[in-house]
Amino acid sequence: LYDVGQRFDALSSTLAVRTGKMGADLDALNESIANVGRSTASSLEDIADIGGRVSQSLNLSGAPLEDLTKQIADLNRMTGETLNIRQFGMDLRGFGIEGAQAGVALDALTAASQRTGIPLNDLVGTLGNAGPAARQLGMDLDDTAGMIVAFDQAGIDAYKTTAGLTRAVQQFADHGINLKTGLEDTVTQIRGFIDAGNEAAAVDLAGKVFGTKSAQLFVDAIQQGTVNVQTLRDGLGETGGTIEKLDDQTANWRDEWDKLKNTASELANVIGDPLFHGLDSVAKKALEFANDLLRGGPGGVPTSTPA
Repeated sequence: LYDVGQRFDALSSTLAVRTGKMGADLDALNESIANVGRSTASSLEDIADIGGRVSQSLNLSGAPLEDLTKQIADLNRMTGETLNIRQFGMDLRGFGIEGAQAGVALDALTAASQRTGIPLNDLVGTLGNAGPAARQLGMDLDDTAGMIVAFDQAGIDAYKTTAGLTRAVQQFADHGINLKTGLEDTVTQIRGFIDAGNEAAAVDLAGKVFGTKSAQLFVDAIQQGTVNVQTLRDGLGETGGTIEKLDDQTANWRDEWDKLKNTASELANVIGDPLFHGLDSVAKKALEFANDLLRGGPGGVPTSTPA
């Protein structure tokens, strides 16, 4: 029980150092970490680390913090990848997304990562670069991620897709053109050049919009019909509950056992925490008494005798 109390005290100290929270605010954050622990198989240490970063980067508390912390904890555990929460928070701000909607955005990015094979943190980084410009051009996060999926499913390498879209964002921003409209118009024009037998003009236009390194890939995809105006409009489709569904599909008895251990640890802490702090207080008083003796303090014996 003492060890359990010590464990929770260490978690609380870590949260205090990371977030700067004290008093009632720290108590509320500790309670949220315990609440999440009952519903996820991730360790309490991982949950506390994630919850602290969510609190710090997205300024969330209470139920919104708990929901997002559980989402990220489950996602990290299932994928083996550690989400860059700070960059994710910057993405949300870049697209004007409130922290309370972070879970919806994370579901969308997870779906895009699953469909394309782009590591989630790479996708988060790319959206961070494209976000402010894409937002100015009328694109939200779902639209921008959907574009990446549409091109990737057409057989264009995921990294060339993101590079091409980043170039396109810059090109259309310079001319004040909505990104989605600009891409649809570009695809239509390239299709027209191909139908007219003028592939050189198609490649030239693709190079100006997507960059010369990606131009031929985009032309080939449009020529084969795998990229067209409709695929651009379809976007990501339904992505709600992506992480929760994945967790349900992959859950096993070991996960349930880990949840039970988290709950048992929390219950043990109800007893162990007072015990830990009680013994800690006794130890401190004993140390103070020993120091007094060595210094020859009240009731103590001097460490040396006068000459």
